[in-house]
Amino acid sequence: MSELDPQTLDRDIARAARAERAFWRTLRDDAKRAADDAWYEPVRHVTTRTMFQEVSALPSTDPLREGMLGWIHRLALTRIARGPIVAVARARQDPTLRLEKPEPGPHSVRTVVRHVLAEQERAKAGAWLEGLAASPSPLLGHEKALREARQEISERLGLADPSSLDPFDRAVVAEEGEQLLRRTGDLAGTLFSPAEDLAGLVGQLVARDVPGVWPTKPDARWLFDQFQGTPLFQGLTIDLGPTPEALGSASFARALARLGAAYARSAVLGRAPFSASSDPSDVHPLRRGALFAALAADPFFLRKHVGLSRDAAAAASRALGATFLAAARLAAVGVTVDVGSASANAIAEAVEDALKVRVPPELSGVFPRPSLRAAERLTASLLARADMIELRSAFDEDWFRNPRGLLHLRELDATPRPRKLPSEILRGSAEPLARALEAMAG
Repeated sequence: MSELDPQTLDRDIARAARAERAFWRTLRDDAKRAADDAWYEPVRHVTTRTMFQEVSALPSTDPLREGMLGWIHRLALTRIARGPIVAVARARQDPTLRLEKPEPGPHSVRTVVRHVLAEQERAKAGAWLEGLAASPSPLLGHEKALREARQEISERLGLADPSSLDPFDRAVVAEEGEQLLRRTGDLAGTLFSPAEDLAGLVGQLVARDVPGVWPTKPDARWLFDQFQGTPLFQGLTIDLGPTPEALGSASFARALARLGAAYARSAVLGRAPFSASSDPSDVHPLRRGALFAALAADPFFLRKHVGLSRDAAAAASRALGATFLAAARLAAVGVTVDVGSASANAIAEAVEDALKVRVPPELSGVFPRPSLRAAERLTASLLARADMIELRSAFDEDWFRNPRGLLHLRELDATPRPRKLPSEILRGSAEPLARALEAMAG
């Protein structure tokens, strides 16, 4: 233990974290290229069982111990489970599906899903989904194999319960997820059931037919312009990455979420050791992402920043409220249903209950896509709602234009946070989120 230099190790973990994030970006774009990316080689030692055990042996009072353990665990999972991770991505990206309609030929799951999301004609979107359901996909099997691999790797590291590294109590998050599903069930039925099936619902979820004149696309220039002249990004180098394709107004919410997450990652750098300030679970970046995404459904933001009329802003807020409702309910399903052990039928039934439309079991694991980070995403959404309430109370409805409010946010995000969230913060948090979704979409 005397040879362990925490400062050097912390720098190596930071270096590995940057390389790992680049790997995931490459994977989303090109799984074949990612398969050849040995991102971990210069820093392999921070992804090993030996290092995990050495850091585990540090005193519990060591300020870097918990953060280092979280990062070593995350990095080890990404390196050692690279095979299953790439297999999931290739099952989505390789053109292995042979469809007869609506466009005969080889297709990938990814391209079919993009067609579904972009298609404005319900019948054609339905044809794409029918083709996807009729063509057997190994995706659910690969998803299950990845989850099994992650559990096995954690045990090999000496971590019988990976949730012990979470900044939140998974049992409490699951309870709130169940409460959110119960609390918003009637609203979801009212909004989603008339669509009858996924093909009819997709246009509503991407918020395609939203009134008002929107910008051409939610690119980096548009995103950064929203906070130009404010102190929020001053002095920060924000690694935004690619922005989403403009499929509907929901794409602007997704882009704002990416900006919020990228800002949160940048805001902590340089103020403390990387392992003490950054979040290996990504809950805090996702929390800021959820806070920023909610601006896309804020009527005041839509009027002042997008230029919509009062009536158009109100209508856009309602439409995007349905998008946020579906996302929250799907995240809750991901917390309450174990994709690793549930059958395709059970997964489809849970998604059907979340979206209140028919979902073929053949689409389980394919569309909507299950998330390995459903618990983190739900936690982030619950916390972001509380953040929004506090910011509005202290700095008014236009907190995102108030220099004092933005400086307050910068100060919060530059300060290292406790590794564990008190359960009291999360208990009862489903109710404020449900009320907010009702106010937006009801």
